[in-house]
Amino acid sequence: MYAEQLQRQKEEEERHHLEEMSEDEYDALSEEQKAAVDQQRLEIKKRRLQRSAVHSRVMYIVYIYFCYSSRCYNLLDVSVESINFGTQEI
Repeated sequence: MYAEQLQRQKEEEERHHLEEMSEDEYDALSEEQKAAVDQQRLEIKKRRLQRSAVHSRVMYIVYIYFCYSSRCYNLLDVSVESINFGTQEI
């Protein structure tokens, strides 16, 4: 467990260093190092997007659960016509 914490801390420090790297530092790297940095930045971005997508799905599920559990069926029962023409308020 302690090893996992150290690993997470090391990854966090590396991620922070990559985010804070100046343009001059990046330009000073070799082509192989630049490729590695670019790959790491892509992986970080991919993880963020995945977390964001998961968060959105969870919030949608919570919303649906709330509506059904509190008997707010009218929030879910909105017709296409009322959305298009604004005849029903939510």
